[in-house]
Amino acid sequence: TWDNQLKKSVIEMELTISPKIGVGKFKLRNRFSEVITELQEGVDTFGEVDCVTGDNTGGPIYLYRKKQGIKLRFNGLTQTLELIEVLYGEKQLLKRKIQLYLSKENLNRAKDGGLLTFEFVCNLMGQATYPFSFINNSKHILLKYDGICFIFENLSADSKIKQAYVNKCKLYKIAVYTHDTIEASLAQFSIQYPIIEVLLGKGIEIYQSPECTKKSIYFKDEYDYVLSVLKNPQKIYPLSLGDSTGKGLFLKWNKASDLVLNYFSYGFDIVINGETHRVKKIILHTNLPSHPLFHYYDRCFFYIDNPEALAKKKVAEDEGKEKEKIAKKEEDKEIVGKKVSKHIEQLFSPKWINSQSEWKQIRELLNEGEAEEEVSYLRNWTKQLTKTMYYAREGIIFEIAESGHLCSITLFDTSQQ
Repeated sequence: TWDNQLKKSVIEMELTISPKIGVGKFKLRNRFSEVITELQEGVDTFGEVDCVTGDNTGGPIYLYRKKQGIKLRFNGLTQTLELIEVLYGEKQLLKRKIQLYLSKENLNRAKDGGLLTFEFVCNLMGQATYPFSFINNSKHILLKYDGICFIFENLSADSKIKQAYVNKCKLYKIAVYTHDTIEASLAQFSIQYPIIEVLLGKGIEIYQSPECTKKSIYFKDEYDYVLSVLKNPQKIYPLSLGDSTGKGLFLKWNKASDLVLNYFSYGFDIVINGETHRVKKIILHTNLPSHPLFHYYDRCFFYIDNPEALAKKKVAEDEGKEKEKIAKKEEDKEIVGKKVSKHIEQLFSPKWINSQSEWKQIRELLNEGEAEEEVSYLRNWTKQLTKTMYYAREGIIFEIAESGHLCSITLFDTSQQ
């Protein structure tokens, strides 16, 4: 139904389509936040985002662009762009300049404006005829290639149409897509996203591929050290002022103000104690589609190293034990590389508490039985008419959506009350 809404609203513009690569500035496998940033920077050209749909169950996330006549589909698990649909034309309402960049020679074959036919597209792709199939109850004809497919309108009610008729069918839609295997997807995933290992009562360890590096942020790390490891955050503001404008922050920060460092690309926030200037809390976000803060953060892919510690209420290490700075910066690349591969299973397995977990599953892993749990805190998001529940445990707070899915976890030092 999105096609019907777009038919009369698409502006004339030039599109560069590259199979298995993307459409214009929209690149396949880009993160959701990267696409949103691209749209925000080009808002004068593209207009605002018309609609974003998705659920909390790991299903696809769709983003609609009326003025462009484009639909973007993101993988619900990794939240990376996997399919781009371009509505091309019907009765000359849409006039586009299509440029197809094909093969390693980057061959440019184009036809300006007008409607493309099945025969023209076959010739464009280097073949006079090509096997086709019917989709959508034979309303459309599909012409599929590696990384790109063309959809044509079928106005005939005859199920046995001839090739001569098909050759004259007009192009309706173009789709550029990825078809990665599971192994390839996981390999690409480990390159794009940092993997976060949660050490309860201690902090987090960040594994990054392909550099095969490890970074560690522990409670009571100094503010300057955090900046040296993670570089400057995308945003920063003092909690006590309730100000997230990002203006004049250092001038307003006083000794009593806790400072929040937003690392949107990592998917987490770090809270610095305003008096001690050391790490006080770490907040990891799952970027749930139903959450009011959806699309501000990349999804943080984390897992809890030792979930049994929560069930046993294991106390963190003594405060007086200081770790060596040199061990925090980087481990041997071969060892870390093996650990990155090992973490992939823990990020998606129901046997671990991770960014895909649901509250029922979390309680089972904590051996808490089926007794009803009291909500520690209930937060109403008035603008979105939604609410989230917070459940506190030793060294961690779980934020849970009404659907039961995990929105975020907040980690804090357990060596102090």
